[in-house]
Formats: sequence, C-alpha cells, structure tokens
Amino acid sequence: MAFFRFFPVTAESGPGQPASEAVGDYPKTGGFYAVRPSSEVGLNELKSVILASPRTRELAEGVYVSRSFFWGFPDITHVWVDGD
Repeated sequence: MAFFRFFPVTAESGPGQPASEAVGDYPKTGGFYAVRPSSEVGLNELKSVILASPRTRELAEGVYVSRSFFWGFPDITHVWVDGD
C-alpha cells in the first residue's frame, strides 16, 4: 500500500498532449481525452472544480494529481488550451 501512496508523481508523469483532435471524447489506453471548445470551458472555473476534488493538488500549471482514498493510486489530469 505504501508503494502506491508514496510513489512520486511529477508534472511529466502520464501521457503528454495528443495531436490536435476534433471536439469529442477519446478513450485511450489507461486514460481518456475530452476535447472541448474553449468558449464552453472557463479555465478558472475548471481549475476550481479540479482543486475542490478530494485528495487533489496542482503539480504545475495545468497538471493535477488526484489520489484514490484507500490505496492512493494517482490519476493525472492535464488541462491546456490549443488554438481556439
């Protein structure tokens, strides 16, 4: 249990930014990408929602880690704006 709870997670952990994709949802191996028009998503509001999630902290600008309650498994969230 301690291995997962204390496993170091950095801003470089997880997959990088994918190639530009059309608006939609994209399940990926071990993850998920959601592409939305920036006009529909307020980045400040999105950041507030992410940081209000339990056991979540910001690693770097636009990179967040949330850990599961019991084992502490890390889930990494990347948020960025690409074009419009």
